[in-house]
Amino acid sequence: FENQIDRHKALSHYNPYRVVNNVGVHSIPLRIDSLAMVESQPSIMVAYLEDCQINGEKRDIRFDTGAGVNVVSTQEANDMGLKKLDASMVAGGTRDVAGVPMAIADSMRLGDVTIYDVPFLVLDMRTGHDALDVQLQRTDIAIGYEVMNALRNVKLDFENSCLVVSDSSLVPAFEESNMMIANGNQ
Repeated sequence: FENQIDRHKALSHYNPYRVVNNVGVHSIPLRIDSLAMVESQPSIMVAYLEDCQINGEKRDIRFDTGAGVNVVSTQEANDMGLKKLDASMVAGGTRDVAGVPMAIADSMRLGDVTIYDVPFLVLDMRTGHDALDVQLQRTDIAIGYEVMNALRNVKLDFENSCLVVSDSSLVPAFEESNMMIANGNQ
């Protein structure tokens, strides 16, 4: 619980995930790439949001619907001027990594929607396998559940290659959601 207390103390100086410009419906360009992780395995599909900025720096951002937190590499955190926080967390995934430092972006713009005070874990995902590490560098910034929850209503529109964000429900009563978040609920 000590890490959680430190996290809450560090974030108490901010107003995390404050969303502005989210009135109406917004489309954020989405690109789907394949990521060949290991030659003997099939590639995986990765979604990138385009037309994005973090602290005014243009970036394509990996949109990871399975990520519980936002992640940024040390290099990207430094290049974009993220503020280091006096807190760390355990990063879970294929293996748990303890003591992962946290940082915060002053702003993140996704299309014309802006989110202020966006926390990230600063984590360098490296394996020591050169070909795999080159592929992993393409995913140095990822946003996940916390951003989706802040946006409240999101829908992946594969037909039009975009992420649709709205201030009201995007799922009519007769249509099923293609994601697990509508009106801020899982």
